Amino acid sequence: MQANFDKPFRLVAVQIFNGSSRQDKDYLKTGRPANVMLTITTADGSVERRALKLRDEPTQQDHLIGINDVTRVRMTVRSAVGASPKKRIAIGEVAYFTRG
Repeated sequence: MQANFDKPFRLVAVQIFNGSSRQDKDYLKTGRPANVMLTITTADGSVERRALKLRDEPTQQDHLIGINDVTRVRMTVRSAVGASPKKRIAIGEVAYFTRG
C-alpha cells in the first residue's frame, strides 16, 4: 500500500488498526499483518525504512516515526498471522500524523 502526498510534511507517527474488523469473531476471518516495512521517501529523494511489529489484536497501534519532508510512505507486509491461500490479509485503517 502506498500513500503519496502533494506537500512535504513532518511524519510524527503512523497509527494502524490491524485486521478487517474490531469485532473478535470477524477479526479472525482474515489474515493480519505481523511485520510490516515502511519505506519513507522525502522531498530530496532520500529513503528511510522502518520495520514495525504489529500486535495481533484489533486495537489502535501507534508507531512514532519523526521524519521531516515526507512525500511518500509505502507499507509492505513482511509476515502475517492467520493468512492462507484462501484468506486475504487485512488492515482496517492507517492514519498519518503530522506536525506543521
